Amino acid sequence: MSTLQNSPVSAVVGLAKCPRTKKIYGVRIDTSSKDWKATWAFPVREEVAQREGYSENEFPSSLQYDREYPGCPYCKRFEDLAIISRKPKPKDIKLIVSKPGCDDIGSILRSMNIKYRNYSPVDFKCDVLFINCLTSDFFDRIKLNRFVSEGGCLYASCYADEILKEAFPGIFNSDHSGMVHSENVIVEDLELRSVIGKTINVQFDTAWAKLYSASESTCILRSTQTKLPIMVSRKYGKGIIFFTCFHNHVQASEKEHALLQLLVLRQIGMNGNMSLDEAGQSLGVDVEAIKAKFKNNW
Repeated sequence: MSTLQNSPVSAVVGLAKCPRTKKIYGVRIDTSSKDWKATWAFPVREEVAQREGYSENEFPSSLQYDREYPGCPYCKRFEDLAIISRKPKPKDIKLIVSKPGCDDIGSILRSMNIKYRNYSPVDFKCDVLFINCLTSDFFDRIKLNRFVSEGGCLYASCYADEILKEAFPGIFNSDHSGMVHSENVIVEDLELRSVIGKTINVQFDTAWAKLYSASESTCILRSTQTKLPIMVSRKYGKGIIFFTCFHNHVQASEKEHALLQLLVLRQIGMNGNMSLDEAGQSLGVDVEAIKAKFKNNW
């Protein structure tokens, strides 16, 4: 169990996270006997927890509960603290990446020490498939459609829109009229916004795929200039498709690089119903180090 913050009496305070609201709360634990007992729970703001030196804890399975213990202060449920605080174990998440083209998502994965396999036309046995812009790899549209329909997660960037339009006809409306420029894009995904702020600068270093619409999709990033989506997610069958108009490039800024790292984790997390932090933990990635790149972005 992680070290809990000592209080002046025979008690300690640990942090738990509500599984429903994702908000943190403090738990007071009486340690006056060998059998620790939870006696109270109270809301805590993250900035207060950081100032007081609290950290999220794994509570022991032997923890007992005082009859006055109120349960979660947010959802009012009586949760088993040992279960909801259990850290996810690293999962064997299988990733496949196409050959590099105008970008190389494999370099982003390598920067996070995430293992992946190179794509081959006969190998769709993975959880997440990344298709680079202007990759030289061939993708059978029927196999690609089946991969997503049966629960796979697909990521495609920029000119890979042509592959998407063949495999998923009628969904993506785009052309290649995007011009070289830099702009602040709006962060519409709420979890990403909580980390990186409302906007972030993105460099479009070459002509790029402009996305006009994607039916039944959710916008993740949006252009401040055209109000068109820059990145979207779209459920399809049992799986999900992500498309981004921009790609990683050699001159990418530190924040752009960190943004792509977070977008990778967001995709893996959404596919596995995990938060950014949970996706990072499952892959052994130091998410806090990535988040730190945006501390002055507010």
